Amino acid sequence: KQDEWDIFEGWTDDDKVRVQEIMTESILTTDISNQSELLGDLKLLIEQVHTMAKEKNGYNAEIDEPILSTLAQRSHEAKSGQGEDLAQTELKAKCNQLAGLLVGFILHGAD
Repeated sequence: KQDEWDIFEGWTDDDKVRVQEIMTESILTTDISNQSELLGDLKLLIEQVHTMAKEKNGYNAEIDEPILSTLAQRSHEAKSGQGEDLAQTELKAKCNQLAGLLVGFILHGAD
């Protein structure tokens, strides 16, 4: 291993683990036999994230914020170091899980 080739230089261990999880999930989503199940998982996660975000923000139940906006907002909150309660921690975990699935579908679509 040559240090000058290390594309992850300066990344935290948590970031490296997250990238590894995304890469693994992305490879698994390219297996066409799993597409139906993964699509169901994706739809379920989107609904769960919408519901949890509405509960957290007190949104009108009839209005859905676009899912990418929800993911971006949660990412911003995580980076800003705002305090987290249990509901926010669960929402962040679901957002991370959803982001991993979305990356897999995007990479598969580009394949």
